[in-house]
Amino acid sequence: MNDLVQNNNETVPGVGVAGQVMCPFSLMAPKMCLKQGCELWIELKYGDKMVGRCALSWLPILMIETRQAIERLTNETQN
Repeated sequence: MNDLVQNNNETVPGVGVAGQVMCPFSLMAPKMCLKQGCELWIELKYGDKMVGRCALSWLPILMIETRQAIERLTNETQN
């Protein structure tokens, strides 16, 4: 694997093998994540920086944050 791909994979967290982020949607043998080249790649602002991950890895985080926001609004309206 060339150094460019290796360095790119080390900067993005994800589930992988030997430090390489693998795509769960590959139809054949496991393939490298395409990252910005994939339709499921999403970048969200986290603090001061943009963090990119597969939509599947963001889903549980967004669900928890949405639920917490709903609970806060519910508590505010009840008081």
